[in-house]
Amino acid sequence: MPSIKICVRNGYKVKDASMWVDYIDLLEYFHLDTRNAHYVCPKNLKKEHDKLMTRKNRVEAKRKAEEARKNAKQWEAEYKAKKGMYFGICFGNEDIQIAVITSVADIADEGEAMHHCVYSNRYFNKDNSLILSARDKEGNRLETIELDLRTLEIVQSRGKCNGTTPYHDQIVSLVKDNIGLFRKAA
Repeated sequence: MPSIKICVRNGYKVKDASMWVDYIDLLEYFHLDTRNAHYVCPKNLKKEHDKLMTRKNRVEAKRKAEEARKNAKQWEAEYKAKKGMYFGICFGNEDIQIAVITSVADIADEGEAMHHCVYSNRYFNKDNSLILSARDKEGNRLETIELDLRTLEIVQSRGKCNGTTPYHDQIVSLVKDNIGLFRKAA
């Protein structure tokens, strides 16, 4: 392996062999020169390893998100047939707007932006589940709401990373106050 010869030639002592091998794999992943002492013999192996690992995680997350959007296309017609009668329902107040999410691709975007499983757990494919998005007046996502279409009750309303927000009670109240819109649409 040329990288090992470069270490020997430069008097570089590898203190953590498994991390160094992982680091070399990361260099190859990013098509960086594994025959260059600048890369192969870092002054701070852990720091450089962690930097490349963070970069790889970002690249992989972006790739997964793009793949999710592509996969979402196959579900669009079925989603529209099952939930289309609710599309266009939106309501709110001066601070919050709540609307039914009208496409599987938008559900994928919601899951990615909010860092939760609304897309990966296929809520769009659950017969009695309707997904809504609550946003502030600037359009920033606040919470994602799951409504049970059989009971017309809120199953869950979650902010980023499944957390709660200062708007939670207000969001729940707005949905309950406007539940008649869903009854009419059914």
